[in-house]
Amino acid sequence: VTAKQFWGFWLANLGFCIGFEILVTSTLGHTWIYYGPQAFMVGDVPFFTPFTYVSFCVGIAAGVAGLERILPKRQQWLLIPCVPMLMFATQGMTSLPLAVALHSGTTNHLYLQLGALGGGALAVILAWVISLGVRKPWAAETAIAPATSPELAVA
Repeated sequence: VTAKQFWGFWLANLGFCIGFEILVTSTLGHTWIYYGPQAFMVGDVPFFTPFTYVSFCVGIAAGVAGLERILPKRQQWLLIPCVPMLMFATQGMTSLPLAVALHSGTTNHLYLQLGALGGGALAVILAWVISLGVRKPWAAETAIAPATSPELAVA
């Protein structure tokens, strides 16, 4: 996958998530609500929350793909219990700054904005780290040269 393809896919998913939430909350009313006062609202949707959806889904996919590569076939059933752990880890990481701000009990808007920006930043950082893994091979492929001398043939 090229960097352009990865980020194009990520941005398309982000646009879909933001658009879907704005469409659903503005057309169907409050089908769901967000806890506490939110920063950077677009309509009834906190703008940086969909960043976490996209990145934690990519994180789950990358974790499953990575585990599938390293687990022997007979142990790949372990992928099933790993998915909730990957979801907890990736969503927990991207949501932590805003969750801390919301659960602190503050109504300080700057603190809430910093939490939202922190969550968005961690979502982008997670996506960037994953993009490095999908753009490059997991391990360098080393070609074994044919033995051309007796010293190499012995080794």
